[in-house]
Amino acid sequence: MTNICKKLLCLILAGMMLLGTVSCASSEDENGDGAQEGTNLSTETEGETDLKLDLPEKDFGGSSFRIMGNKTALEHVTADKTKGEEVNDALVESNMWVSNKYNVKFEQIQIDDELDANIVRAYIMAGDDEYDVAYLHDCNSANMSLKGWFLNVYDMPYMDPSNPWWPQFTVESLSLNGKLYHYSNYTSYQAMEWTWGVFFNQEILKDFNQPNPYDYVREGTWTLDTLTKMSTDIYSDNGDGMADTNDLMGFVFTQTPYGWLESFGIEMYKKAGPNSAELSLSTDDEICYTLIDKLHTWFYSGSDAVFVDFYGTDSVGNSMFTDKRLAFTTERIGKLAPLAMEADVEYGIVPMPKIDASQSDYRAGCHDRFFTIPTTVQDKERVGIILEAMSYAGHKFILPAYCEKTLKTRLATDPDCGEMLNMIFEKQVISFAYLFNQQENNTGLQLNLIIKTVEDKNVASFFKTQKKIAEKVQRTITRFYEKE
Repeated sequence: MTNICKKLLCLILAGMMLLGTVSCASSEDENGDGAQEGTNLSTETEGETDLKLDLPEKDFGGSSFRIMGNKTALEHVTADKTKGEEVNDALVESNMWVSNKYNVKFEQIQIDDELDANIVRAYIMAGDDEYDVAYLHDCNSANMSLKGWFLNVYDMPYMDPSNPWWPQFTVESLSLNGKLYHYSNYTSYQAMEWTWGVFFNQEILKDFNQPNPYDYVREGTWTLDTLTKMSTDIYSDNGDGMADTNDLMGFVFTQTPYGWLESFGIEMYKKAGPNSAELSLSTDDEICYTLIDKLHTWFYSGSDAVFVDFYGTDSVGNSMFTDKRLAFTTERIGKLAPLAMEADVEYGIVPMPKIDASQSDYRAGCHDRFFTIPTTVQDKERVGIILEAMSYAGHKFILPAYCEKTLKTRLATDPDCGEMLNMIFEKQVISFAYLFNQQENNTGLQLNLIIKTVEDKNVASFFKTQKKIAEKVQRTITRFYEKE
């Protein structure tokens, strides 16, 4: 990869940080489940410049609009000083537009994730109007929503998730029975950072006479079998005669497999439809067994080239990649790409592979923090207006900055990087089932299916032991969303 390509990809990543959970169009997947797809990032924004924000003219007297979350999370939402950096300055411009239009100032209320439920509970129980919106951990937000602590976005004055400046793949995924208690949108760029892809070292592949994965992706043959074959053929001992992560290896992954199931098109809680709170489990789906069988073959076939530890830390695999001792790994794009560029790794990025050729398209699991509106809000009209304006401003300022300054440059001068990243973000998927993973002592199927079954291939017994728990959580969710 040339230095020009790397500089361009730096711009791409900056643009991704600007964009947030961008989605201009989406659709239910063919199974009608709770995992929704993203957008085609190559969509021109020029035809959308005439979009008008249909909100009343208001002057809120310089009052504070209070956003609660941890320090890092809030840095994805508000900024007040320009620094000559595209990401920061576009965020400043978006914030200033809202501030000037409605005469408000943004105030951060910083809390720790470990304390968020206790803090929210205390405010709700006391009836205290202490904050206007929270931007909290995704699973924490979803589970707190079942307590009845948050307002339904569809009931908020002036908030309209059907507007084109709302990312529809998150709206549809996070809604059930016409209700939306936690949401993600253009106000933050977190979801782009947390979208999964496959990284590969181009120099290592050349040294081992391996083909370029880009060609497989274009042909539609970038599958688990393809990745398995390529990665297990790459290994070189460091000279000590011991097979370990000090060697040059084909594939290493040392962290929790967030987003993997949805990347392979599997959603454990399937929705009956947009106007129903009914959910069904995917425990009888043959695709679950197929996936685990293929992953088991890949990880535990005895090859020294592959090492997986779902209970490890990302630093091991990522360090091997930046040390140029790893051919393949999968990681969040906003996590590994900056590290790899800084280490001058000759790398490429492709989508997560398909399970097999029968999978219709490539998908990219992603996560985000969620915005929630507490039931203690006293002036719903004010909060609704400002939150809708923040989403619109993200579309008006941040999205065009990304598309015009970053995406078009990438597509024009770096076709491989641009094409692959486009394919990844076209099929972003966020899982509804994953969000309730913390119910019943962290036994959620969406996260734990791979972790608990891939080594022993005990899928049937895992489903048997977990089915009652999963059904209990399912009933809890349905009962809540059925309420008037």
